Amino acid sequence: MESLEMNTSIMPSNAELESLEPVEATEAGSSPPVDGGRDAWVVLAGCTIMEALIWGFPFAFGVFQEHYTRQEQFAEAKHQVASIGTTATVSSNKV
Repeated sequence: MESLEMNTSIMPSNAELESLEPVEATEAGSSPPVDGGRDAWVVLAGCTIMEALIWGFPFAFGVFQEHYTRQEQFAEAKHQVASIGTTATVSSNKV
C-alpha cells in the first residue's frame, strides 16, 4: 500500500508568509451601491408573498388541525387528519 504524503509544493514557506505585507482596508466608497428604491421593495414584497404561500399554509397546519378533528368525516379515523398536513407539505415542495 502506498503511503500518502502531503504535497507541500503548493504551500508557501514560513519565510514567504512572513514577507507578506498586511492588506490595507478598502475605502468606504469602493463597494457597489446598495439596491434601493421602488423596484427593490417590489421584489422584496413579491418574495415575501411567495414564501408565505409556499411555506405558510403547510407550516400552519396545526392551527387548522383542531377544526379538522371536529369534522364528522374525521371523527372515526384520526390518522386521516395527518394525511392533510403531509399532503400540503409534500405538494408545497413540488412548486
